[in-house]
Amino acid sequence: MRIKLVCSAILAANAFIFLVPMMPEILALAEASIPAGELSEAFHALEGREALVGMSNVIPLITEMVMGAFKPRLSKAERAA
Repeated sequence: MRIKLVCSAILAANAFIFLVPMMPEILALAEASIPAGELSEAFHALEGREALVGMSNVIPLITEMVMGAFKPRLSKAERAA
């Protein structure tokens, strides 16, 4: 249970500390690139960073999936407590 809570906390922190603040900046860079008809280097750099942060979500997600699929059985002593 603790591992699932840690994974959920990592995912939430990743989203609200990194991904959500990046979105308006990426949107602004994309809109600024419209007149030129080509995306700027700043956009590509920020998009690459956003992709890396997004990919880092895979580890906690897979951990949560594995923990959910293979639930440990409680012993009689653990159930009594």
